[in-house]
Amino acid sequence: MLSKPWFDPKEITVVFVLGRPGSGKGTQCAQLVRDYDFVHLSAGDLLRQEQARPGLFQLTRGKKRFLIDGFPRKIDQMLAFEKNVCPCQFTLDFHCSESILIERLLARGRRDDNIDTIQKRFKTHQELTVPVIEYMEKQGKLVRVTCENSIESTYQETLDQIRPFLKLS
Repeated sequence: MLSKPWFDPKEITVVFVLGRPGSGKGTQCAQLVRDYDFVHLSAGDLLRQEQARPGLFQLTRGKKRFLIDGFPRKIDQMLAFEKNVCPCQFTLDFHCSESILIERLLARGRRDDNIDTIQKRFKTHQELTVPVIEYMEKQGKLVRVTCENSIESTYQETLDQIRPFLKLS
């Protein structure tokens, strides 16, 4: 018997949101939530919440558009999600030069944002997540946004790029 995803992609829109640390994924997702009624699900936040309490999807009941930030990190995660949960509409990849990313991350002032940790996170992204991005590009399901400019201009580019996929007004 063939397994079917939990959600029908005709009824639910799932967008994977990827990019190296410091690329502004969360910032851009927050604006899409504000303007287009998406639900923003951060992979890290979801894991922490799931450990704290059951019923992850209770918060999202009745919503139709989901941005899944920082997921999938690996090909097997992406394939399992699309098979078991819902195929994604597309993957949004925020791309930025390494020097700008390092500058942003160091400016945040978080304890774990030091140059060694940042470089390790970039290496992990390159080894694990870039194959997901390449796969989605081959599938015609990749939207790449350059995020080296202001938050506002990056958001405008994001909207311009995703409109054809989502029929946004």
